[in-house]
Amino acid sequence: MIKAALVALAVLVAFPAAAATWDIDTSHSQMTFTARHLKYAKVKGNFKVWSGTVVLDEKDITKSTVDVKFDVKSIDSGNETRDNDLRGDSFFQAEKFPHATFKSTKIEKLKDNILKMTGDLTIKETTKPVTFEVEMSPEFKDGGGRPHVAFQGGELTINRQEFGLKFNKLAEGSKIVSDEIVLNVEIELKNKK
Repeated sequence: MIKAALVALAVLVAFPAAAATWDIDTSHSQMTFTARHLKYAKVKGNFKVWSGTVVLDEKDITKSTVDVKFDVKSIDSGNETRDNDLRGDSFFQAEKFPHATFKSTKIEKLKDNILKMTGDLTIKETTKPVTFEVEMSPEFKDGGGRPHVAFQGGELTINRQEFGLKFNKLAEGSKIVSDEIVLNVEIELKNKK
């Protein structure tokens, strides 16, 4: 019995678990969006409430997974009237569809610390594949010695019409809100240990 336990312990030491679950540290992360107003001006915003986990496989990063959920009601563009419009029927219909999600389907290592991430983005009733690149930091520790990892530079452009965000009014021949929306993701992970 003791011998079997020692063998099992030796196996665990020799082959440590390759994958670990990390929480997204939303206090040090952001998911922002940028839309054009009347073709030229940029309006930026973010989601104040969101969460997610990353299963990080250190032995084979391509086996890692990302799962993120955004509370649509928490959308914040710095203007309460506009935010209420965004939560309403012309855009997100937040009462009916309270969350948007992203779930990775494939992660590729392009070079050193640059990853190409593909996944399913769901807004309202529509799910579409999206792809973007991120730069992964080496592991670092906070003041309490807890490990962290950061992903930076994740930018992608989506067409809001394809996700059912159909508002389409014109002013002087230009759309009030551009169809193209740029999403930018900067994520810091903290180990759940």
